[in-house]
Amino acid sequence: MENIKTITIITPSFNQGQFISETIESILKQTGDFYIDYIIIDGGSSDSTMDQVKKYELILKENCVIKEYNGLNFYISSTDSEFNKCKGISYRWKSESDTGQANAINKGFQMAKGDIVAWLNSDDVYVDSLCIEKVFMFFRNTPDACFIYAKGYRTDKNLKIMHEESYVTQYQVNDLREIDYILQPSAFWKTEILKTVGLLDEHLHYVFDWDYWIRCSEKYQLYFMDEFISFNRIYSSNKSSKGDQKRIEEIVSFLIKHNSFTQRSFEVYIHEHYTSIINSLTYKNDFLQKSIDKLTNNWMIRFYIRLRRKVNSLF
Repeated sequence: MENIKTITIITPSFNQGQFISETIESILKQTGDFYIDYIIIDGGSSDSTMDQVKKYELILKENCVIKEYNGLNFYISSTDSEFNKCKGISYRWKSESDTGQANAINKGFQMAKGDIVAWLNSDDVYVDSLCIEKVFMFFRNTPDACFIYAKGYRTDKNLKIMHEESYVTQYQVNDLREIDYILQPSAFWKTEILKTVGLLDEHLHYVFDWDYWIRCSEKYQLYFMDEFISFNRIYSSNKSSKGDQKRIEEIVSFLIKHNSFTQRSFEVYIHEHYTSIINSLTYKNDFLQKSIDKLTNNWMIRFYIRLRRKVNSLF
């Protein structure tokens, strides 16, 4: 059984005071025979985010003793607290301006001391206190695994479960260029990947995780763990729900780059947004027009364009 002892979890944050306490607690409550190297990278929040971050640091200081391990100071629980049920938690944070989410996560990667690494956004949470223990057991029982991904639930703003993220299952690796079947908060990998694959692409803002999965798949097998690990919170103002046009442009460009803009990927990622795409084309959005011209399976988009233009001509 491989001797892996520590996981680094990074939380990037910016003005997430209303959610970040739930994220922090879901990490501090993890139970098992491992250490947690927890790193919060804040982008210079102006709300209550840093008050929450400092509050939990104080709780750890008041209820723990400090032990040095692997170059870090770990808080070891000295009371029957609801937090810190693992071997120890290193709790580090910084708050400074950054150039975006990928930049913040990369800062955390460069600080990572764990054998395993992951990031949990400041509005997502782990489903229970045994999630990280399950991750460690999978890695220890599967010595060849360097990257694993698991299942999760989509929730609303209040963490009410909407449905299982059913697209997360065991696919053929070639499908990954066409469909992102990996749920980010349920993905974990060994730190050696940071050396062989590198950091996130900071030029990307919406698909940097998908891009990273593909880069990992080019060097490593991606193992599927049939466990529910995370709650993926979706609401009107979070990043996955905002940035309609910019997000679609980045997805289109990304799929074209990987030669994967097919009818299948169009239906999954673009179909629900086709009205906004057509509106942009109506206003001569050169980027999208050029993207459309590069498509091989583009009959559906062309149909929508013709239909919209016909409707416009009636008014």
